[in-house]
Amino acid sequence: MPTFNPDYFSPLAKHNFQKILPEVFDFTKNANYLEIGSFQGASTHFMFNSLLNGNSKATVIDPFENSKSEAIGNFEIFKNNLGEYLDRIDICKDFSTNVLKNLEKESYDIAYIDGSHLADDVYFDMENVMPLMKSGGIIICDDYLWWLLGGGKKYYKPFEYSQPMKAINKFIKERRDEIEDITKPSLLEFDESDCDISFTEDEVKSLLYDNLDKLTKNGVNEYNYQYIFRKK
Repeated sequence: MPTFNPDYFSPLAKHNFQKILPEVFDFTKNANYLEIGSFQGASTHFMFNSLLNGNSKATVIDPFENSKSEAIGNFEIFKNNLGEYLDRIDICKDFSTNVLKNLEKESYDIAYIDGSHLADDVYFDMENVMPLMKSGGIIICDDYLWWLLGGGKKYYKPFEYSQPMKAINKFIKERRDEIEDITKPSLLEFDESDCDISFTEDEVKSLLYDNLDKLTKNGVNEYNYQYIFRKK
């Protein structure tokens, strides 16, 4: 029986995976799934157990015990949790910076980006995942509202460099003609004028906390917590 402790996936992403992905992808077809950042395998297990058909495969990228993140995975726990699906998973026990450049271009149908949350790293992952996706491929970028939960404040330099939000905003503005929004976080409307926006602490409090009701429609696992888009 898989055990996920702590389980970050269920309260923050499962809702959108469960509700949105079946609406935008036909899971009766074979799918090639890419995941950056797997921790204990909750998201990977959900994909295989609930969405991917019996012939679909996955590539998982995570350094596990060598991670510099606050969420350090355990390789043995991951393998135990995904035991029945391991023959369909290519596990890359490494950093995405070392792996993505070696993967086959235009070969993936769905990608989930949930690795390092440093803005530069998130931007790197988004830029380097794009060429790997088939036309029409779905990309899910996690933790757009990571700071709303206080994530990372004690690990990285606050606000300026540690926000997935900043990287996602920059990517969207630079690649607007190449992508199609599936879910668009409400906060995007606040910063249309600046591609490289850096929020101060006061601005974060104003944009996030003062708009809490709007941003968290039915809790942080609603649309706003992930930015999900399609490659044209």
